[in-house]
Amino acid sequence: MKKILLFLLAFGITSLAHAQSTRDVVFLHNGSILRGTITMRNDTVLLISTCCDNVFAVDPQAIKEITSERAVDPGIAVTRKGYINLTTLGVLIGTTDDAKSAPFSAVMEHNYRFNKNIALGGFHGFEQLNENLMPVGLNLKVMWPAGRSDFFIAFSGGYSISLEKPGEEFMEKASGGVLAGTEAGLLIPVSRSSALIIALGYRYNELNYHLDDGWLGNTDRHITYNRFSIRFGITAF
Repeated sequence: MKKILLFLLAFGITSLAHAQSTRDVVFLHNGSILRGTITMRNDTVLLISTCCDNVFAVDPQAIKEITSERAVDPGIAVTRKGYINLTTLGVLIGTTDDAKSAPFSAVMEHNYRFNKNIALGGFHGFEQLNENLMPVGLNLKVMWPAGRSDFFIAFSGGYSISLEKPGEEFMEKASGGVLAGTEAGLLIPVSRSSALIIALGYRYNELNYHLDDGWLGNTDRHITYNRFSIRFGITAF
């Protein structure tokens, strides 16, 4: 689990660094400004590559000042309408009394954004609570554009399908159970078709089992999980 968290942290830092790259700015004595990447600089010429692969040769005597600034691509923004795919990895944090205090969770969402504020879709994934489970369901996202990024609050509900026989003694059958949750997060664009997602939330999950106990006979057992979720991932649109 520590390796997973370290991977998610490194992924987030790398994506943010990419999103906040810098570019060179050359100020000329005639008032012109060139923004891009300096590819060559010596005593006789300065070459700067600007947008659309244009390259300008500048006489060093014409340069007033050279500096740098954070690059802002006007074409980079989270799509305001259309299909959005969200793939996240994270953990469901519980208490030390649980058998697994921070089980692994991987979820993929398929959403359609109707306008700048509403997105609706479904999800499926893989999680490890008492046993391996596949959560499936629907989710609604209420979104607020903030510059090129988007804040959101999500509401989800569905069912956790058990993928294996329960490991505890006397438990004969695991039938999964309903789930519901809410999340708040941020989409940070890193290219024209993708964004970093960071989200924190709450998850309610039920799991149901059929037991065959020598003393109690056949009976059903119901387990409830209340968890906080932490997720990092990539959004494609």
